[in-house]
Amino acid sequence: MFQVFIVLLEHKNRFVRKFSAQGFSYALRKVTIDQSFISFVTSLLDEENVSVSDRVNGLSELIFEIVSGHG
Repeated sequence: MFQVFIVLLEHKNRFVRKFSAQGFSYALRKVTIDQSFISFVTSLLDEENVSVSDRVNGLSELIFEIVSGHG
């Protein structure tokens, strides 16, 4: 599931990034965030042949949506 959303999270259009972060954050709020999850997310920044700035923007938007929550 994350492979699909990572493409949307690193999209050039900020509205696509925001919408995908809002949608995916709902599912991630149900997951226990522990050290292995944080290690997985940070490992995404070390991959080759990706635009690091777009990926950082998408992941930061996703983390913001997870933390902000609804309610």
